[in-house]
Amino acid sequence: MRYVVCVGEELHFGRAAVRLHITQQTLSAQVSRLERQLGVQLFLRDHRHVELTPAGELFVRRGRRLLSDAESMLTEVMGTVPAVRVDMVTEGLPLSALAAHLRLRLPQTGFEFTQSHGLAAAVPQLLAGELDVAFGWVGGLDEPLPAALEHRVVRRERLGLVVPEEHPLAGFDQVPLGQLAAHPLLLHTAKEASEWERWNELLLAEFGLNVAERLHGHGPASANAAVLTYGHPSVVALEGSVPEGLVTRPLVAPVPLYEWSMVWRSANNTAQTVQVLALITEISQDLGWTAPPTATHWGPAPDHGPTSRR
Repeated sequence: MRYVVCVGEELHFGRAAVRLHITQQTLSAQVSRLERQLGVQLFLRDHRHVELTPAGELFVRRGRRLLSDAESMLTEVMGTVPAVRVDMVTEGLPLSALAAHLRLRLPQTGFEFTQSHGLAAAVPQLLAGELDVAFGWVGGLDEPLPAALEHRVVRRERLGLVVPEEHPLAGFDQVPLGQLAAHPLLLHTAKEASEWERWNELLLAEFGLNVAERLHGHGPASANAAVLTYGHPSVVALEGSVPEGLVTRPLVAPVPLYEWSMVWRSANNTAQTVQVLALITEISQDLGWTAPPTATHWGPAPDHGPTSRR
């Protein structure tokens, strides 16, 4: 029907084929096949011109209306399927690369990407059905993860330092954690991200580190601006970019890791959400996000108890 309507509007098989993104030969063969099935001729055509027969005029007029109704119906039906709501924590994290992967791999799925700035803030939204997927370190929450939620580790983030170019630690290719005791840190956390603040406190206690400034803000850009202002190093994700005047340095001996889990509501088993959860797991594996470094590494134990070294 779409082919006949297009030829009827163009009255030229070549131009219609271009509009339909098919070859002229395929278009001509399909129209001829339809004419045989209907038992009527829709077009009078020779090498110089194409014109509609009375049956063709009726077919194009009614066909255009049917195609319009079909498109409206599909739009309405697809509009009843809610978008998958994914919380990406905050802007600028390496984890936000997932958004582009999801849109590319699931072009027919609608997505809403939000920023709750921490798993602690996202959990109530997950329980209320206002979010479908969120991310964060589940071991750092004030209370155990509610039984209605499930989680799966999708990234083990290797952390490092961001320091001003003139800072003594900027002269190291990589900074042993033991060296940090002599250099007080700037702790930059979002008020909503109690799990990130708890991770920092456990790091301080484990390695005897000191704090120069405690600030609250959202995102790596805000943290970088604070480092430039106060001149103290801060713990960051190594893959993030930094502005002029700052450098990043890996932390070693041991390598500190931040464990990101994907969190969702157990009862949320819609086809779209199940597909998204499976794809996030697949992307995580393809990118090697869950593989820990071969060097000695450290991360807080899930129960907030004695920290773990491997």
